Amino acid sequence: MPSGIYIRTKEILNKLRKIHGGNKYHLGYHHSEESKRKMGLANIGKSHSMSKEGKKRLSLLHRGKPLSQEHRKKLSEAHIGKQCNENNPLWKGEKATRAPKHVWVYRHKGKPQTCVNCGATCKERKLNWANVNHKYHRNLDDYISLCIFCHRQYDINNNGYKNIKPKII
Repeated sequence: MPSGIYIRTKEILNKLRKIHGGNKYHLGYHHSEESKRKMGLANIGKSHSMSKEGKKRLSLLHRGKPLSQEHRKKLSEAHIGKQCNENNPLWKGEKATRAPKHVWVYRHKGKPQTCVNCGATCKERKLNWANVNHKYHRNLDDYISLCIFCHRQYDINNNGYKNIKPKII
């Protein structure tokens, strides 16, 4: 039926308001609480998973739409701890190189504040976390705070750079 050509009298509008509980914008059929309870019991144990094509269509439909702050907060809370450390599929553990292990140390120990050798602060000189035994295990006690100069001397004195030859230009 075409819409927009039917004239609704006040009598018909009042009947519609009465049917829809006083709200003329109330659209669709709403189930009673008893019907909702029965439908819920009937669906127990049933899987309502979506097909791969349906998931693809839904993701394309929502692509580019901004998420509300509330939804973003719920997503971040739901993912806390899910992809951390050993749970991450890219986790290498002890096989990781030096750079990711230093990032791990910074994440757990924070930014170094003072050099344990000369006492320089982070405002005076740039500070690093230096590995004590040069084995680079994931042990936070194996890292000390050193300024760049002390770090270089520490590595040279403890076989860190002994085999490195100077560059000839």
